[in-house]
Amino acid sequence: MFAAASVLIFILTVLAIERIAVKRSVDSINIRILVNGTRGKSTVTRYIAAAMREAGHFAFAKVTGTVPELILPDGSGRELKRRGAARVQEQFGVIRRAASGGADSLVLECMSISPELQQLESRFYNPGVYVITNIRDDHRESMGSSPDEQAEGMISAIPPGSTVVTASGKYTNKIRDAANKRGCRVIISGEGDPDGIKRELPDHLIRENVELACRAAEVAGVDLNKALGSILGYAGEDDNKLIRMENEKGSFCFVDGFSVNDVESAEIFVTYWSDRLSLKGGFSVVLNTRADRPTRSISFAEWLAGNGRISGVAVTGSHAPAARRALKKAGFPGEHISIWKKRDITRAVALVPALCGKDSVVFGFGNIRGAGFDIPEILRNEFC
Repeated sequence: MFAAASVLIFILTVLAIERIAVKRSVDSINIRILVNGTRGKSTVTRYIAAAMREAGHFAFAKVTGTVPELILPDGSGRELKRRGAARVQEQFGVIRRAASGGADSLVLECMSISPELQQLESRFYNPGVYVITNIRDDHRESMGSSPDEQAEGMISAIPPGSTVVTASGKYTNKIRDAANKRGCRVIISGEGDPDGIKRELPDHLIRENVELACRAAEVAGVDLNKALGSILGYAGEDDNKLIRMENEKGSFCFVDGFSVNDVESAEIFVTYWSDRLSLKGGFSVVLNTRADRPTRSISFAEWLAGNGRISGVAVTGSHAPAARRALKKAGFPGEHISIWKKRDITRAVALVPALCGKDSVVFGFGNIRGAGFDIPEILRNEFC
């Protein structure tokens, strides 16, 4: 009993010391921005950091994902090595590293999924600017069984007294109401923006992401037009999502949407690329799955089965058999479903064009890990 009590006291003491250390680091960073949302967090985080650097700030940033990355004030990136699963303590380490490096600004992508950890992350970091990119249906296992519950999680993490930057959408009024109760200022990107943001953007840039980053940087003191210019310069003209392939049977396109892992975003993604590629007919899909995201597999299966344009689906990842069953149950023809195992991924140069069939475009969706990373890399090495 005494030993257990001693261990508990030790743990609480360590946590208290860590909290004090993190607070000191936080207080030393003048401009703190936290980017949350369902889609586009990493992109918006990178854009804001680029705008801060261009404005002369000694800005650090950190993006989360399969490969978390610390972005240094010179714009270079450093991979953050993880031991085991992602944990919120990773953010505390980044805060301390930025503070010790002399940062005057830090842009963090929120890495927490559960509402409780989102609140914890926000409370520890205490950002002056809180960005919500969008709220779409994903991570049901951790964030809630519906978009409304997921919205509550992100809204609950709004820090008191901050400026909230978000895009107009279904939950705008909820965000505004919660922010007002906490003494926050609210900026809705796209509302009342000057002509600078309304100008024509390169095809591969998503306007909503650019507008959010510009407005967040403006709140941090960066001139809006300079912010836009720096973001356009950072994004460049290259587009690494589109991979053009060619073999003896013809020309094909693979569009890397593996980071798109909710149905609503997938629909927007397909619409955008269909317009850009003048795609009028059908297409095929590689669906990369995760066993710990079963509801995502089901949602995509129902969407794929209900989309009359899809001629073939290749399923890969740790939830592939269940996803195939869900596809068949939803009415997608079994003869047009294939499962790609790990050993098949190495043959992506041959398998992806073959999946096209009579069509010429294949989209990848579902999850960026594993095959979601390997397939685009293999194709780029061969065709780019």
